[in-house]
Amino acid sequence: MTPEQIAIEALGLEGPLTLLRASGSAVFRCGAGIVRVATGGGAAVEVARQLHAAGAPVAALLAGPVGVDGFLVTLWQDLPDDGTLDGAAVGRALRRFHDAGTGVKAPTWEPVAWLDGWLDVAADPAIARQVRERVRAGAALLVGPSVLLHTDAHRGNLRIVAGEASLVDLEQVAIGPSTYDFAALEVTERRFNGNGGVVDAVIEAYGGDRDGLAAAVALREALAVGFVLGLGHVDVARERLAQLDDRSARWRPY
Repeated sequence: MTPEQIAIEALGLEGPLTLLRASGSAVFRCGAGIVRVATGGGAAVEVARQLHAAGAPVAALLAGPVGVDGFLVTLWQDLPDDGTLDGAAVGRALRRFHDAGTGVKAPTWEPVAWLDGWLDVAADPAIARQVRERVRAGAALLVGPSVLLHTDAHRGNLRIVAGEASLVDLEQVAIGPSTYDFAALEVTERRFNGNGGVVDAVIEAYGGDRDGLAAAVALREALAVGFVLGLGHVDVARERLAQLDDRSARWRPY
């Protein structure tokens, strides 16, 4: 069965579903909410439940998880989004997310291990070697309070409306320095939209500081190179690697 057929069977939904993402988990939208079809992630589902119960700005689990043919199917609240990027709203949301995560059990954020599990070394060994060196260096310099990180808090994983922000896609939550969640948004906005200044509003509303942000940004950018290499986009990875030391360079989507 296709992921769509699995979702329909598992949750008794009316098809067809609208595909939102096919990499990693298959994600669909339907009238009932957002459907995820994943090969794992049971622990992340439980974390999401705990966060929602603790008042974190995250989507509510509406149904599941249901196991079908080795897949885990869940249905989530479809949160509204007005298309804006309000740095202060994001900062407040991250503070609530981190505070709600106190005491929640999750794996430690291990960027080098993540890279090793994702990186396609055979695609270009030279790029892979340089990326790994940069990731190891950046990970060694991470500082900041240890919190439950989202780890991928870029605009695509935020839902913002009327000055309030929520976070979606909690598949990679982990314990680590809070500054890394600031870096995720800063990198995507500066590299793709030329809007690196948004992180200042985020940090101010969060009640944090910029200590350790430079290292977190360098780590995030190196991981972004490894990510596209893992997807097989060697030319894009090579281009981004050459631009890492030029903070003003814009990245093209892959």
